[in-house]
Amino acid sequence: MASTGPDEALATVQFPSVKGQSVLRVIETNGPYSTWAAWGTSDRRTVTTKNGIITATRAIPPDLMSADVDGVLALVSRREEGTVLYTQRYLDGNHQEIEAKTSCVVSRGYEQFVEYGQISQPALQMFSSCVAKDRQFVDLYLVSGSGRILQSRQWVGPKLGFATFQLLR
Repeated sequence: MASTGPDEALATVQFPSVKGQSVLRVIETNGPYSTWAAWGTSDRRTVTTKNGIITATRAIPPDLMSADVDGVLALVSRREEGTVLYTQRYLDGNHQEIEAKTSCVVSRGYEQFVEYGQISQPALQMFSSCVAKDRQFVDLYLVSGSGRILQSRQWVGPKLGFATFQLLR
């Protein structure tokens, strides 16, 4: 079984629609992107995040191929309100890329205390209410005073639904 150092990032992810959950560790970092895999296993399922927002999944069908999260991330991490465009990409049954664009209104909620794993600090609720012609969803981010996303409930796609991503340390 793989082990982690005392300072290595750990998180959990849950996909209620497929009854899946895992403890994750970072297996690769590329700038602000972190690729997470299940701790203690060698399967090929991964979740990629950009500073805490899920941008891709692999081997968790149907995969989120990529997402443009810069607008949402900028507002959420600064704990500011505004309107941004959010784009997600999936593969259809013919392996053709489908792009799903939504307009999202980011708004502030209430302060709350996050206590999960080794995380124990106040955070601000940030909501991203997204609407398109064929879908609508609301993501929730719990953001520290420094702008770090500690916990989130994010829309991953029409079949996977929401994922809950929580930092453990």
